[in-house]
Amino acid sequence: MEIVSSKVKLQSDSIINKQLALIYKHSRLRGPTENQADTSVLQEHREDETRTVEIAASSPRRLPDCTSEEETRRRYQLPLQRFLPLARRRIETAQAQDGQYLRPSDPAYEQVLDSLAMVARHTPIPLLEALLRWRESESPKGANDASTFQRKLAVECIFCSACIRFVECCPQEGLTEKLWKGLENFVFDWLINADRVVSQVEYPSLVDLRGLLLDLVAQLLGALSRIRFSSVTERFFDELKTRSIDSSVARSETLSIINGMRYLKLGVKTEGGLNASASFVAKANPLNRAPHKRKSELHHALCSMLSNILAPLADGGKSQWPPTGVEPALTLWYEAVGRIRTHLIHWMDKQSKHIA
Repeated sequence: MEIVSSKVKLQSDSIINKQLALIYKHSRLRGPTENQADTSVLQEHREDETRTVEIAASSPRRLPDCTSEEETRRRYQLPLQRFLPLARRRIETAQAQDGQYLRPSDPAYEQVLDSLAMVARHTPIPLLEALLRWRESESPKGANDASTFQRKLAVECIFCSACIRFVECCPQEGLTEKLWKGLENFVFDWLINADRVVSQVEYPSLVDLRGLLLDLVAQLLGALSRIRFSSVTERFFDELKTRSIDSSVARSETLSIINGMRYLKLGVKTEGGLNASASFVAKANPLNRAPHKRKSELHHALCSMLSNILAPLADGGKSQWPPTGVEPALTLWYEAVGRIRTHLIHWMDKQSKHIA
């Protein structure tokens, strides 16, 4: 059994090595200007990281045998070496073009994110820790001006886009609870504190870049919900509960949190997943809450959130709904959705001015 296990492990390591080597080899087929920019950045890294890249370049088809620790380092360092110069160039270009460069598709950058996602399946902890170190090192310190905040937003956008791809491929057991919680805190901290960090009033030129970041943050929350649905939804309702006392600040934060949930992924393929989804829908009933002022504003936000969350199920068509083998959970689901529909019809009859 030990011999068979060893052969399987060697075959798996060989496949991963070949994939990483091919990624590196393909990334070298670019223009001379980009290669020169990459070289200047790579020279800033530690000697051992540079040696790793040189090994891959000298023998792209077969990586030399090494210890388990060295193998782990190589798996995430090769794609990370490609990520660093591209990320830095995107930050600098975002500063030069007022954030507009971060929106268009960049094939080279997307390819690097794909390679990071592949690594996330095998060595997620060292890769995430490396991304966290990169974020810390690139985030500007000191001056509070438009240029500083622009760079900060650009760094956060790139970090968030990398984390989205990372979370989509990382197995649930791949990270410690502390690291998973750290990603959740990152998401909710931005949803709650975005206006404190970068005020729309004080820095109107950064509104678009801030909006892009908050959309990426919402996408990351959606990715997290695939494997941490209970944790994410419990945090959501806890944050709403702490802002139950109506004030302009609490209302603004509540609306931002609700808007950040629009990419939540409902589990409907298993009985446990559908039960959890039905429970969330029932608790998210827009008419369960009645703040003292501007009641319709909260109602509209929750309705919009639920529409975005439920739309993928409706778009899936009859081939995906209803799921089979989960009849008891389906009963709870239809009750929760039906209750919301009944409440909203009654509310619309009384509040016809809110109907578009």
